[in-house]
Amino acid sequence: MIEEKVKYAEQGGIAYVTINNPKKMNTLDFDVYEGLFSAFRTIQDNDGIKVAILTGEGDKAFVCGQDINTFKMYPPPEAKRFLRKVLKMFIDLESLSKPVIAAVNGLALGGGTEIALACDIVVASENARFGLPEAGIGVVPIWGVIRLSNAVGRYKAKELMMTGDIISAEEANRIGLVNKVVPHEKLLDAAEEIARKIMSKAPLAIDLIKSSINKDMLPEGVAFTTQGNLYFFQTEDLQEGVEAFLQKRKPQFRGL
Repeated sequence: MIEEKVKYAEQGGIAYVTINNPKKMNTLDFDVYEGLFSAFRTIQDNDGIKVAILTGEGDKAFVCGQDINTFKMYPPPEAKRFLRKVLKMFIDLESLSKPVIAAVNGLALGGGTEIALACDIVVASENARFGLPEAGIGVVPIWGVIRLSNAVGRYKAKELMMTGDIISAEEANRIGLVNKVVPHEKLLDAAEEIARKIMSKAPLAIDLIKSSINKDMLPEGVAFTTQGNLYFFQTEDLQEGVEAFLQKRKPQFRGL
């Protein structure tokens, strides 16, 4: 496992996975993906692990999306490999046979909100914020378009993804994006309390509950999203969106 970017620990049947990229607000890059893949394999293969808790290092950010430097004008083969890696992370997380609790400790933007959507239960610090701002740089939230409407309904999902609005933990709780909001200093305690309740139940029943509810993730939906995002890597709008973000200015999109 890439220790620098993803920390992993086990205690009392609970696996603790911490995205550890605080200097970049815990953004996702290729090292983080590889660290998460390693953690997921360990959790899946270890019969002693019953529940996992996924969080971010520090007090500011859970995950602040994809490292903007990875949004480059890839040629199609490289863009496809990149998108497959991103999707694999979400699919592997959602497909774990063990329940995963997201302990959202701060900003959860873009991929941060999407990681929460791929988890089974979401506990948020009162300091947490959620949002899917990808359209603002010229791409689509790849897991958001698959899963957000399941959590908050079609109309609210469209609003959040089309406007890129960032919402509070309380608003996220109100619309069904998170299960509960707790004081920041009680976040891990609250996640562990839920984990222990789950661990007291029959493991096979928990596995079937999770797999039955998640069975509606259709391969064609994933394929459609991948192909759609592949197109964006060839657009002028994505290049403009990335440059505008890095230059801290408003993008001038032309629909090209």
